[in-house]
Formats: sequence, C-alpha cells, structure tokens
Amino acid sequence: MLAPWFLRALLAATPTVAPPLRVEDPTALFVSPASIERLDRPRWIVHTVVPGEKLARIAARYAVLAAQIREWNDLDPNDDPTRRRRTLRIHAERVPPPPVKIAYVVQPGEQWDDIAAKLRVRRRALQAKHRHMPTPVAGATVVAWIDPIDGPAFDPDAPDLEHPITLRDDARSTGTPQRGRLEHGLALPEGPLWDLAHPSRAYGSRHTIDVVHRAFLHLRNGIGYRGPISIGALSRPSGGRFRPHVSHQSGRDIDIRLPLRPGLEDVRHPTVEDIDWYATWAIVEAFVGTGEVEAIFLEMGRQERLYTAARVMGVDRERLAEIIRWPNWSGPQHPLVRHSDGHDTHIHVRIRCGDDEPRCKSERGRE
Repeated sequence: MLAPWFLRALLAATPTVAPPLRVEDPTALFVSPASIERLDRPRWIVHTVVPGEKLARIAARYAVLAAQIREWNDLDPNDDPTRRRRTLRIHAERVPPPPVKIAYVVQPGEQWDDIAAKLRVRRRALQAKHRHMPTPVAGATVVAWIDPIDGPAFDPDAPDLEHPITLRDDARSTGTPQRGRLEHGLALPEGPLWDLAHPSRAYGSRHTIDVVHRAFLHLRNGIGYRGPISIGALSRPSGGRFRPHVSHQSGRDIDIRLPLRPGLEDVRHPTVEDIDWYATWAIVEAFVGTGEVEAIFLEMGRQERLYTAARVMGVDRERLAEIIRWPNWSGPQHPLVRHSDGHDTHIHVRIRCGDDEPRCKSERGRE
C-alpha cells in the first residue's frame, strides 16, 4: 500500500485537465502577433504540448527553429515528439500567451468554415474532432484549442511608404509566357515596397511593372502589411527561355516568396507552419484588386491555409469561390489560384496582357 505522503506527491505532480473556457466571442481572446516583442535575451521556458500541435508551429510561436527544439530536448530528428511529449524545453526569443482550450456554442446558420474562421483553426481539423456532427447544429458545443497569436499583423495607421517609379512606353510583352519575348524590358526598381532577390532577372513589360507597383502600394499603405517580402524571378531583359522556369519568358510572371510568421527570420526551407498566411492572402488580395491578374499558382496542399486566412479576414465564401476552389474543388473552370507543383514556398503571379500589347498572348491553365 502506498504511503499517503507519496500519493499526495504523485497527485501534485500529475497535471490536471482544466475544463474548456466557455466563450461567446472568441475574437476577444486573440492578440496581434506583432505585439509580442522579442526578449532582451532568450530565456528557458517549458511549453505544454496541446493535442494536434506540430513542432514547426511551436517553433514559430517562440521565434526559434524546430531543429533547435530537437537539440534542446535531445529528440530523434526523424521522430514527431509532439505525439508523446507533454512538455518541451525551449530557449525562447519571445514568450506569447499559451494556447487556450475553449467551448463555443454554434450560432444559427453557421457552417463549418464560419466556425473555423471564428476560432482561427483549420476547418478539416475541426470537423475531424467533431465527427459525430456532420453539419453544425445551432446550440451545440464545439471544443477546440486556439492560439491567441494566430491572426494578421498589419498596421494600417503606419505612415505611407513612397516609391515613385518611371514607366517607359516601349516595354511590351510578346507571345505567350511559355514561348515569348520581352521588348525593351523594364527593370523592377529597388525600393521600400519589396526586396529583389535577383535584380538582373527582374525585368517586365510596362504593364506588368505598373501592376506590381500598384499592388504593392495597396499592400503596404492600404492593407498595412510592413513585413519583409522578397520578389524572385520575373524575366530576363529581353525575355525568352529562362531556366529552370518553363514560363517567365514574356515579362508577365512574378515569383514572390511566401512571407514568414512574425518573429521568424531567415527560414531557408519554410514549412506550412512557418508561413504567414494572412500576409500571403493580403498579397493575393492586393493583386486581385488590380483586376489585371490572369492566374496565381500555389500548390494544392497550401490552398486550405490561404482559404482559412481569407475567411478569418472577413472574406465571404461567395467571393472566394471565384478566386480559389478549396474546399469543394468546384466552381469556375479556371479560378485565379491554381495548383502547380513546386509552388510551396512562393506564389507565381501572372499578369494579363496590357491593352497596348497586341502581340501578347495567353495560354490559360498552364504554368
């Protein structure tokens, strides 16, 4: 028989499962990720792993790398520690509020993506945990873990960024993106709106450079996203074949690296958890708003996150049906956001032919 003092010590060391917090308005629990400041010096903390939490997501919360967490906790690099570990030691660069388990009462008329948007969680994950309820029932209770720092980090009140550019009329696209040329290519200029990864490969038509400039002005000054954005390849000065790309030949294609979550810096191979999907949607929205986008390429496996971010930011599903097929993969034959292999760390934006480009041609549906 165990001694009473041993039982008391055992019970004290056993974590208790707190009942979920009942909330009517989940939005009151969220704070801007931009408000979580870096510590003057890192300090050790103990993170309690919640169900379904991925190591990459934990690393992003504390602005560290998943490889560092493995090293600090002596973890097998080929194993997923979140399946068996209750806690992890982390040398944190910042300390955000912990995840919260909540109980939310379904409101009349709400569908799963309405609830997922309110809780800022993935719709499929939420449905999987409530298999007994194929369709949300008004008055029923949905239980989920939420991350209080999951949300957009924008500053619409920040002073406007100025970036005047000069556009030449003779820079025109000819042919198709897969078999075309660029007449008198116009260089995308350096400036405060973007970072150029390869200036020698950042040439486009007058129309393309104008659209990119307008979209980024709206992204920075209208939406208020001020995080770093890296623009990769456009075209060569005269267009033409541009290895390893199939397209990018006529000055109408732009590769934009997917922005990282606030607090993360220089993640060489970002995972889906490292990406700031709210900023990614803001980029998509800024380009779509110009009315000059022919297509945006992003791997299918990433599109749920983009859709969820848009819904959290208040975009209704009817408008999204014209832009992205997820979650039903139905609707317009050619939505603006399309699948293309290899587009998992960047989006590929293709601009329409300009009114002054009579020899410019489109090949819809092809990357």
